[in-house]
Amino acid sequence: MPRLFQMTWVQARKGWMKQHGGKMYSVSCRQLGTPATKMESWAAANTWWENTLASLEVAEAKTKSPEQDRASRIVLAALGAKELRDLEDLIRQGEAAKQMLLGLAAAYASPSPTPPSALGFSPMPSAMAEQAVENLRAGRSLPRKAVDQIVGFETEGLSEDSRLEVVAEAVAPVKGKRSHDPSQALSVHIQSWMASLMAEHAANGKPSATRIDSYKRHLAIFSNWFGSERAISEISAIVVKDYWTWLAGKAGEWSPSYSHSIFGAAKTFIRHLGELELISIPGNLSSKRLTFDVSASVNPIHFTTDEVKACLADPDKSERTELFFLLLVNCGMYQSDVADLLDSEVDWKAGRIIRYRSKTGKKGRKVSYLLWKRTFELLRKYRSGKETVLLSELGKPLVYQELKKDGSVKRCDLVQDPMGKVLRRLGIAKPLKALRKTSANLLEGNKDFAVFSDFLLAHSPKTTKERHYTNYSQPRFDEALRWLGKQFGVK
Repeated sequence: MPRLFQMTWVQARKGWMKQHGGKMYSVSCRQLGTPATKMESWAAANTWWENTLASLEVAEAKTKSPEQDRASRIVLAALGAKELRDLEDLIRQGEAAKQMLLGLAAAYASPSPTPPSALGFSPMPSAMAEQAVENLRAGRSLPRKAVDQIVGFETEGLSEDSRLEVVAEAVAPVKGKRSHDPSQALSVHIQSWMASLMAEHAANGKPSATRIDSYKRHLAIFSNWFGSERAISEISAIVVKDYWTWLAGKAGEWSPSYSHSIFGAAKTFIRHLGELELISIPGNLSSKRLTFDVSASVNPIHFTTDEVKACLADPDKSERTELFFLLLVNCGMYQSDVADLLDSEVDWKAGRIIRYRSKTGKKGRKVSYLLWKRTFELLRKYRSGKETVLLSELGKPLVYQELKKDGSVKRCDLVQDPMGKVLRRLGIAKPLKALRKTSANLLEGNKDFAVFSDFLLAHSPKTTKERHYTNYSQPRFDEALRWLGKQFGVK
């Protein structure tokens, strides 16, 4: 019977690793109290992981909120996301004390607000209203006093069935009410825009499948915040400012870059509505004050030369995987560059790749890369003989994205998958894109070749001088690439 390994053996660490829930767990043979070999420690590693997983599940169960009771679900169904959002707005304005939780929904659905007293409700204290909304949005039950406030009397002595009955009767006047034509709901126009983007993609390939998928995910966040059933006519400068403020409040949870992307998707969608003359474009939509600092300095991640050597020397990798590693460090490529490499972009006599980056196309810099002997040897060996140099064993693209009918994206990356396995075996927790940065960083650190780091990365010329008056020295760049190969032990 074959052995079942629940963790991944890492020879370099003489131990085991396991990724779970976005976090990496590891244990050494010393901690397990076993000999430092795979065969003599795998059973103990399995037991350790089973115990660790059980502890995680217990901890997760303790942190989960208790299930929302039925009375609260009845109230939530009556209010809907739109009314909860409206109540939050009123709370911020200090008006919550003037409105009953459900009276608010009825007032919102009517051109002339109906006083809560006319519905038989007494005013709800501001603190209670805030707690009620917080509980509903977090999936928790309403405080019993809030339910009593809704039905107008104490329900403590009632049976559960009777209590549910009076709650349902109390919310009946407002259940399902909307203050606008359903065709003007935000959700309707998001769906319409997504359909339009998908039609454009089918016609000319733009926007990309990834961009459409990004819009879909980011607008779902805006829709949940604003209210999917609210009318688009309610989108105003105040809404834009409040949304930015809400995103800014996520600073400890989301990165500035992520918040910038989410806010940008909402702004693009709002501009789309304005271009169709469905709404007036808010005056602060392009405000420079409503931005996120995405230029904050970070320490770039690089591989060490020993880590690159270890990847190239890994005995369990295939030659194709070795070729992928070599192309990334020899030519500063990403996975997409490897997958997009055309036969016409390779000088098969001189051993060179001459091309623009896939990301920038002709807007970037066309660079001639001298291939190391091992890189060229493997490239010739796995040459497909078709328009695209490297294909899967089934003759299909190595990297592709397929846009589904619902706007989501199916991704396939046959470059990343085998390379990722090598990194996990070696215990290297770094992204593949750091390989490209590693080569550029080594050139940057050499005073004789520092000027060529931008050429390796095929960055677009930045100055007028670079664009119109100067060019790089190909012999010197070839010399820089030979030196780079020696750093990785490659000729």
